[in-house]
Parts: sequence; structure tokens; C-alpha cells
Amino acid sequence: MVCYATRVAVTLHVRETVSAYIHAAEHRFLTLIAEYDRLRGWELGGHRSCAHWLAPVSTLEPVGRE
Repeated sequence: MVCYATRVAVTLHVRETVSAYIHAAEHRFLTLIAEYDRLRGWELGGHRSCAHWLAPVSTLEPVGRE
């Protein structure tokens, strides 16, 4: 049987590892969105801006001025 302190340490390590993967994936996602915006890919779908294209396809919402 694994002791309580070991289980806590392993759980903390796994949480930190998963958190790092999530942050890396979010960075990659935002990098791709920035490239899509630079290429003005949203215009192909008839959208007024990248924010207008992005709002319905993700959990990100347009914020502030464009």
C-alpha cells in the first residue's frame, strides 16, 4: 500500500504536468489564431473580423476594440 504522502506528491506532480500541457496547448491555439488573423482567413467566410469569426467556433469572446 502506498503511503498518503506519496499519493499526495504523485497527485501534485501529475497536476503540474497536466497544467503544463494545457498551457502549451493554449499557447499553440492562440499562435494559430494569430496566424489566421494575419492571413485574414476570416474574410473568406465573410466575417467582419477575426473576433467575429472566432466567437461562435470557440469559447473565446470578442473583448475590447479590434
